[in-house]
Amino acid sequence: MTTVKICIDVADLDEAGAFYCQALECTEVGRNSRTVRLTAGDNELYLILRPEGSMPFLAATEGRSFARHWTPVHLDFSVEDVGRSTSEITRLGGIVEGQESGDWGSLTRCADPFGNGFCLVTT
Repeated sequence: MTTVKICIDVADLDEAGAFYCQALECTEVGRNSRTVRLTAGDNELYLILRPEGSMPFLAATEGRSFARHWTPVHLDFSVEDVGRSTSEITRLGGIVEGQESGDWGSLTRCADPFGNGFCLVTT
């Protein structure tokens, strides 16, 4: 059976742990000097300490940047109280970029303090 582990590069483990636990209601279940392990429901997330400017892979021509960035692969967090989550996101240094909704539910575009994009979704 294949399992998926979600890894998120961050520049500060304490700040990232507080952000994901307080804003998105993840639970910290383990920690060492380079990694914080979280759960969100049945999912495992790993916050991995990576310095700004460090190279993400051997052939990289640009170092890591924690400015807001886009990637076609991102996380969606299903939340019950979007208002509470968006308040915590901004309080903890993240950004809320906009919302759309329809008969399918709602989607709120956000980013963590390290520029990693994600969405809040309700159905």
